[in-house]
Order: sequence, then structure tokens, then C-alpha cells
Amino acid sequence: MSLTSSGNPLSYTAASSAGWLTVTPGSGTTPGSLSVSVNPTGLAVGTYTGNVTVTSAGASNSSQKITVTLGVTGTPPSGTSFNITPGSLSFTYASGTSAPGTQNLSIASSGPALQFTATASGGNWLTLSPATGSTPTTVKVSANPTGLAVGTYKGTITITSGGASNSPQTVPVSLVVTSKTSGRLRVWPSRAVTFEYESGHGSPAPKSIRVFSRGAPLSFTAGAYGGTWLSVTPAGGTTPATLSISVDPTGLASGTYSATIKLTSPGSAGLNVPVVLTVFSADDGGGESDSEDGSIASAESALRASPYAYDPTGTNSVAANWVDGTGAAAILPADSRVQGLLLSKTSAASVQAQAVVVIRNAEGITLTELGYDIRNGSQCTAKSPRLVVVTSDDVVHKIGCSTGTAQPSPATGWKRLRFDPTNAAQTVPAITPGTRVKSIHIVLDDGPEAGASMVVLDNINVNGTFIGKQ
Repeated sequence: MSLTSSGNPLSYTAASSAGWLTVTPGSGTTPGSLSVSVNPTGLAVGTYTGNVTVTSAGASNSSQKITVTLGVTGTPPSGTSFNITPGSLSFTYASGTSAPGTQNLSIASSGPALQFTATASGGNWLTLSPATGSTPTTVKVSANPTGLAVGTYKGTITITSGGASNSPQTVPVSLVVTSKTSGRLRVWPSRAVTFEYESGHGSPAPKSIRVFSRGAPLSFTAGAYGGTWLSVTPAGGTTPATLSISVDPTGLASGTYSATIKLTSPGSAGLNVPVVLTVFSADDGGGESDSEDGSIASAESALRASPYAYDPTGTNSVAANWVDGTGAAAILPADSRVQGLLLSKTSAASVQAQAVVVIRNAEGITLTELGYDIRNGSQCTAKSPRLVVVTSDDVVHKIGCSTGTAQPSPATGWKRLRFDPTNAAQTVPAITPGTRVKSIHIVLDDGPEAGASMVVLDNINVNGTFIGKQ
């Protein structure tokens, strides 16, 4: 800290107002400098404010005070760790077209919130915002290809926290720059490929996707990345072609697993196809849900909530996952991991990407009540998050978060909302009592909406039955 004076040099004294705050030297003559230091030893968690006061008998504006603030935080308990999705990011850019835009990196933690720092390496084409924060949050990742020649560029995002047992975490990032005249791969269906597996049953049947290209046919290769449980055949071909995607859940514990089918073609922008596998078992509670009267539904008919990201243009701007330690309260007897449902979207344009939750085993029921718990600070509008119910007459009914009726809070920092499916003020159009359900979804950013949002949900309520875990 520098000290100066107008006119002749002035003698001064400097003093601090708190024992944890030190200023040196205690006196001197302008021009000069002061060194300010803090010693937090023995201080409890909290925020402390002190002053450094500089006085001089010869100064007309004596004395001067400099405010100093010290924040003391606690150390998260051992075992707190990062949960970061997705595990990798990729951008593509054809010279002369629009920049590849922004993708999101969801950073959560098991247990208490973590303070973290994120840094980018590999080239100044890769930038992050924000570079610091606390979990759970979303970091925007941008790639600027200006001035880059045709080729593939590699970078890395490193996330660190003194309180995380698995710090640091790294996320690889790639940027493929092609010429404007290059062909481009595309797939159908243009969304994540999802599988579900219940232990004790046979492996899920393979699913097929079609690979096309604009312009002339393109030769391509296909590979599975992110887990040995995923495979794709054939390993390549020429467009148009069909690929078969298979999963082998043998030996996998209950949980949600994410991986990627990567398609590459010389001189063309590559393409990533997300694959999500949900593994559950009846004996570990994976097929159970809990009703408000405390009874447990049978494994055969129990409702489940399966999240997935719908990303038709491959932006990686959406994420949907059950995350340990982020839930409101462990209502389910088997929910020892206190899971919460994290939905996020980050995009600078309308890309029609959605974070989606499918309510499984809802077909054929009639609705009397819907709801969920939502963490304070989450987006809650007429469109995000929105319950979408399709009834047996093929009518689509939409229920916005902002129309919900508040109930007693389930936990500090959370709000409980309830919706009446027969009430036209909440459900558009209202559902005629007795009408059977074909499907129920929860959608973040339904349709082509610009902007960014993040939501944490728990204890989804269908007719008084809670779904509070994977």
C-alpha cells in the first residue's frame, strides 16, 4: 500500500484495529509504503472486518482509514468429492461460418458445497466463465477459432479445490477446424441413446442409429469412449450407414453411466453421440418409491425418474444427472446418498437443447397430484422446469413451475410445490378427471429458448408417491 502527500513530506503513524490484523511499519515519512497482513489463528468460521488508520498532524485530511475484510471458512469433511459432467467437451468449426458457441460444464459435489478454481490450458482459443465459484454451478466453456488453421486442437480444463478428495479433476477439450466446403456428418435420431438395466435380467437390446452426410458420401470411423460396457458395430463405413449400439452392464453397480460414440471423418467435423445407461436393482431400492403415508410401492410398478440430455445439434449445452449429496432430504429409506436431480442448460442461442427427466412406469395411471421439491435459487418460470403430460387421447398438457402451490418446506433452502392436473390455472389444458396417462416428462427449456439456467430438484411427487433417488 503506497502513501504519498501533496507539498512537503509528512510524518505519519499507522495502526490496526484488530488483533488478527497487522500493519508495518508503525510510523514513517511520505512517500512510503505499508505492508498489511492477517493471522487467522484461533478465529472461528465467519467474516471479520478491521481498519488500518493512518494519521499525520500536518495533513489537513488526517486521519485516513482503510477497511480490511477477512473471511474464515470451514474445511469440508473428508470424502467430499467433485462430480463433473460431461467428462469431455468437443467443438467443431467450419472456416467462414459462425463461431461454435458456448458449452456447459456442470460442477457439483458430494456433501457440502466446495469452493473451486477452474483453469484452461492448451491455447488462448479456450476460455472459461466463471473461473471460480462454489458447487453446484455451471461453467461456460467457449472456443474461439479466429486465426486458427484447419486442424484439431487439444486443450484441458483443470478444476481444483482444497476441500475435494479427488482434486484436481481434468476435462479434455477438443476443437476441430475444417474448411467451409468440407462435408458434415449427422445422425438420426439426433438425441442421446438411452438404456435401462435391472439386475438379474438380460442385457438391454441393441439400438440402431443412422449416419448421414450432407453433399457427397463420406467415409467415417466409429468408436466407443467412456466405458468398457459400451460397444458399437461396425467400426466405420460410408454414409449413409447404420450403426448398432450395445451395452453390457455385467458387474456394474446401481447408478447412471455416461459414455460417447465418436464419429470421425477425414476433412470433416466429427460428431459425438451421447449414450446413457441406468442400472438399478430391486433389492437395493432402485425400483422403489415412497408414498406420503410411508408405504413402499412394489418393484414391478414403482415409478422411477430417468434423466437424459436431448441435444439434437451436439452442442453439449445441456446436462441431466442424479448427483449424490445434493438432495433435500432422505425421504426414501434406501436414499442414503441423499441424491438430487441436477438439470442444466448453457447456450448463447436457441439450439432446442433440453435437459429431460422421464417418469418411468407412469403409463396407464390417472393423475390426482403432481409436484417436486426445488432448491432455492433454481430457475422457476412458466417453462423451466415444466411438467409435460401426454394423456391417452394424445393431448399434451403443460404445467409450469411458476404456477405451483407452495407447501411446507421439506428442508432449509428448499421449496415444495404441488400442482393440480385438473386445474386450468396450473395445467394447460386441464386434464379431465379419470383420463389415463401415456407419458410424463420434466423438461428444462422446453423448445427453442435462448439463455442459460440450472435447476436442482428432489422428491418428485406423482399422486402422493415420491421419487427421490436414482
